[in-house]
Order: sequence, then structure tokens, then C-alpha cells
Amino acid sequence: MKSKIIKISASVFACLMAVSGLGGCGGDEIFDEYTIVIDGGGDIGNFNSTVSMDKTESNPFPYNTLEVLCEEWEAAHPGYTVIVNTTSYGGSTSSLRPLLNAGTAPDIIYMNGSTVEEDKNKGWFVPLNQYLNQKNPYAPEYDTWLDLYDTTEYMVTSDGDRYYVNLERIPIGIIYNEDILKAAGYTDGGGNLLSLETYTDFKNAQKCVQEYADANPTLGIKTFLTPYRWYDIFLESNLFGYLFETCDMNGDGHLNSEEWCRAYTKELWSVDSPQFKVYLELIKDRCEYFPEGYSQYSPLTEFVNGKCAFIEGVGGTLRQISANSAVDFEYAITGYPLLSVEDIQNAGISTEGLQKITGGRRGSAGYGTSWWITNTAKNKGEACVDACADLLMFLTAPEQNNRLIGDLGGGIPLNPESIDSVPEYLQPVLSMYMEDCEDSEKVCWGVANSWNCFGSDYSAYFLNATFTYIDGDRELDSLMKGLESQVKGLVNEYIIENEYDTSRW
Repeated sequence: MKSKIIKISASVFACLMAVSGLGGCGGDEIFDEYTIVIDGGGDIGNFNSTVSMDKTESNPFPYNTLEVLCEEWEAAHPGYTVIVNTTSYGGSTSSLRPLLNAGTAPDIIYMNGSTVEEDKNKGWFVPLNQYLNQKNPYAPEYDTWLDLYDTTEYMVTSDGDRYYVNLERIPIGIIYNEDILKAAGYTDGGGNLLSLETYTDFKNAQKCVQEYADANPTLGIKTFLTPYRWYDIFLESNLFGYLFETCDMNGDGHLNSEEWCRAYTKELWSVDSPQFKVYLELIKDRCEYFPEGYSQYSPLTEFVNGKCAFIEGVGGTLRQISANSAVDFEYAITGYPLLSVEDIQNAGISTEGLQKITGGRRGSAGYGTSWWITNTAKNKGEACVDACADLLMFLTAPEQNNRLIGDLGGGIPLNPESIDSVPEYLQPVLSMYMEDCEDSEKVCWGVANSWNCFGSDYSAYFLNATFTYIDGDRELDSLMKGLESQVKGLVNEYIIENEYDTSRW
């Protein structure tokens, strides 16, 4: 078979998978055991090739590196064809699950790893431990493929297996408008900005900006906006990292769904505890300076227009800001501010009954862009699955991965060659992350995140319920009772559905 790259849009691909054997349209080919179909989606940005490789204002990041790398892999594997879809399903479970259920999804798909506990027993994905424990021929300096990853940040599921590999590290933090902070007077008097290292520092900076905005209403300045609740995940890991000492049965530095269920059953953790109450109060406190009607604003738009002092963002956010010609002010990024008992007290929150608080690694949200080998590849045969695994080994090995991720400009490679191997706007958070990794007491970002570990339905419930609390439409006691009821039911469901061996608890 002639080696080639075929580009098919996600929507056309879905039609081809639904109706095989379409003459002249590639319908038969995509079911061939020597053909690998990839959904090139990602967390920071899609890896699909842009229509043009000319850099223009409307196409600031021309990209075809995944396509080029697949061509290189094909050249070393005569007979195999790699089809890279021109568009991605974007990780949409509502779009992908019907295809997975029918065995007609792409052979390699992008989907968020938070769904793994819900989906691992459905026969949709190939367990990867057997491959991860093998030598990666494209990274001979490592003993196994798994050694490319920091296993304290690479979650294993409750059954002890891994069902996806990640392609990159996610840069994350607080992006701030330096000009607004200086105009508001958040300086040392010599023109240098004051610290944003701690939670208290961050709140003081917001207070300073809010007073400036109130005194100058015609400027239309918003103090703080966020497109997602990333900081809440970081805060939960700070507050519940201490559970690792008694609850991390797998010893991988993460709390998975089974371990949360065990912690709840053994009364080591609950949502009606003093520690969780502090967490919920912090969630509300950190939103104190959100503008009225905050949900109506686009954080990125307000920021690039110079109207917002702070937004939460990832590498893709910085990538967009860097390419926007409307940005005429100085901006920077810092990792999420650290939390201490003193910070909680400064916020006027009671620390009675509070357990130990652990420090967290700043600058990176851990690994991102989860790619899975699906039952489509499995149905084609073992040779196709082996080829998919080999292709993923190729794409995650440093030589290729630095190109795959570096050329996209929004993420950090799995094993960056140096601080200079990422764009200048990502270097502050990479430097901060590398520094924090030297401190063994600091836990990884997001490693104790209960509301994601209990599945997408509970995650949506948690976010919606806490929004009503933030907005003042729900009291704290009512919120805690509602969450407790949800968790109690979920724990029982998870134990039964996943057949957890509670005797080992």
C-alpha cells in the first residue's frame, strides 16, 4: 500500500464510518488494518494542519507538524497509511461516545482524561500498560516508554492500568496587565510591582485594582475574570494533599475515584468536614472582586482590550494574546498563588479543625492532550493496535515531541530541551514549575480534585452548585448538604459499578 496522508474532516469521517464501502471516497480504506486514522485534537490547540502555511494576521500560527511527523513515521513503516482528519471532534463525549459504542471512532482519538473512570470498562479503549512498560525505540535513553513521564503526575486508573498517553505539559497561571497594576499603585514606590506569590498578595492586588477602578469608573476596568475554575482545582490539591499519606493506595501521587470512595467510606474525607468548608469558603472569597454580571463577559476579550487586570489562563491563552495586534500594554503570567493557614485567616475564614496544608507545584497543570487507542483499531487486529502504539511512542519521544508541541506554541513538551525550547511568554511558568519540582513537599497541580474524579455529571453539578453559592443565591450549609447527598450516592454507585474490592480497603 502506498504511504500517504489523507485529510478528512470530522463530519465527513463520521459519515464514512457510518456507511462503509463508499466507492471513490475512501470508505473501504479507513477500515483497513494498515490504515491509522487520527483525531488531532488537543487541550491547548488542535494538531490538525492549517489550510495555509503562510503566516498572516488571520493565520498567525501556521502548523502542519503532526502531518510531517506522520509522514516521517510512514517512511519508516512501509505499507502503513496515516489519515489525519482536517478537523477534530474537540474531545466532545457526546460526539465520540456513540462512535465508540458502534466501534467506528478514529483509531486514535483526543478526549479529556477525566472521563477514564466512567469509560474504562466499556471496551472502548486499549489498556496501554503493556506498551508503556516496554522500551520506546525512539527514546533509547529511557528504560521504558513510561519513563518519559513523571509518574507522580501521570494518573493510573483504579484498576491499575492506563488508557491514554499525554502529548504535552499544560502551562497555567494568572495572566495580569502590568500597566493596570502600576496605574493602581500596586508597586514598591520605585515602579516595581509588588509580589503576587501568595493568596494574600493576590487578594491585596485585586483590592488595589478594584479601588482604582471604582475611583475611575469611565475606564471600565474589571479586576478579575476567568474562563474556567482552574484555581479551584489547585486550591483543593493544596487543602487535601495530606490525604496521600493514608489514601493513595496505588502510590502514584494521585487520588483516583476508588481512593476517594475509600477515603469517604473510612471517614477520612467528606464534604461536611471543616477542611472542605474552608475549601468552599475560599472558592467564594477568591471571587470577591469579580465584576457584577461576570458571566456575560469574555475574559480574553476584556483582557486584550486592556479592560481587565487579571485572568486565569493556559498556554493557549497566552498564544492568542501574543498574536493579537490590539494588545498595546505590558502583560505577564505567574503561577497560581500559594496557600497557607495565615492566608486563610487573612481572608477572615475560620481555621478551626483545619488539617495540614500542602504546597503545590505552580506553572503547570500537569499533563494534557490525552490520546487513546480505540476499539476501532482493536477490531482491525493486533497489528493495527501495535502500529498505533508505535506511532504514539514516536510522537512522545523527545526528538519528535519537542517539534510537535514546540511548533504549536501553546504547550510545553513532555521533556523540553531547555527553557528556551518554549516561546518567551511561557518561560516564566516553566521556570517556576522546574523550581517547584525540586521541592519534594510540593504536590502536583490537580492531584486531589474530587469533583473531576467523580465523573462529568458530578463535575457539572459541583460547578453549578458552587456558582449559586458564589453569587449569594445559596447558603453554605445548603451547599454542603447538597454536595454531601450527591457524593454519598456516587460512592455507592462507583463501588457497585466498578466492582471495587473493598476488602483491601
